[in-house]
Amino acid sequence: MKKIALIILAVFTITFSMAQDDNFQTIFGDEEVSISGFGGPCMSFNTLAGDFAHMMGGNMGVIINKKILFGGYGLGKTTRVPLSINKINDPSFEQNYAFRLDDMEIDFGHGGLFFGYVLNGNAALHPTFLVHFGWGNASIGDDESDPVRPDNIFVISPVIELEMNVTRFFRVGIGANYTFVTGVNNLFDYKDSDFSSPGAFLSFKFGWF
Repeated sequence: MKKIALIILAVFTITFSMAQDDNFQTIFGDEEVSISGFGGPCMSFNTLAGDFAHMMGGNMGVIINKKILFGGYGLGKTTRVPLSINKINDPSFEQNYAFRLDDMEIDFGHGGLFFGYVLNGNAALHPTFLVHFGWGNASIGDDESDPVRPDNIFVISPVIELEMNVTRFFRVGIGANYTFVTGVNNLFDYKDSDFSSPGAFLSFKFGWF
């Protein structure tokens, strides 16, 4: 997660410095390019291995010409997703952790980059399209031990939001996403499909729009 924090910090720094010049010009001519930025919390409501999972995090990004978005994000699970005994195919694991199996759960988090497009952002209600490209891990753990059998994962998650201009500096987005996960190879009988699911997405954006 330290890498995720560094990515978001870098995006915020770039956004702040670039947003100072409203008459930014390109090598292609004198065309004015509007550059601004935003940041704020976001959350996703999905399922993991058939159980409800709430993912909480944040994002920061740059807006070019009030239409094109890019930046960094991070999301981590906040709800308990219990370990399914039916997914364990290792008798030695069950024997070694028998007294703690009831306390173990699935851990899951990811972060990386996003790209998107705002359609008619000046309208009070308008659609926004995003794609998250993230890296993270899926593992088994509890409050007393290090993660067991961690897997490095890759995530692609398209998002469509209905975005509302609450004020000139604040937007709320409500929509849907689908989280595609690859790289789950070491978690007993858990597969990519156990971590891939449709869901709802909610974001709060503070910035200059």
